[in-house]
Amino acid sequence: MRNLQSCILRLMIDENAPGELHGRLSPIGGGEESLFRDEETLLRALRQLQRNALEKINEAEEEQ
Repeated sequence: MRNLQSCILRLMIDENAPGELHGRLSPIGGGEESLFRDEETLLRALRQLQRNALEKINEAEEEQ
């Protein structure tokens, strides 16, 4: 079964360092917002979002 997870990705551009990747990742529907400062922390935040979604799916299945 597939599950769609939506989030808001805000990219922030610093005029002094326009090539640097940083911003915020926020799950829609509640949850903790994640800040990222580079590609590695963005990927880590996306993986955490995925883990949290899987935990919620597993909890819902156990309740049924």
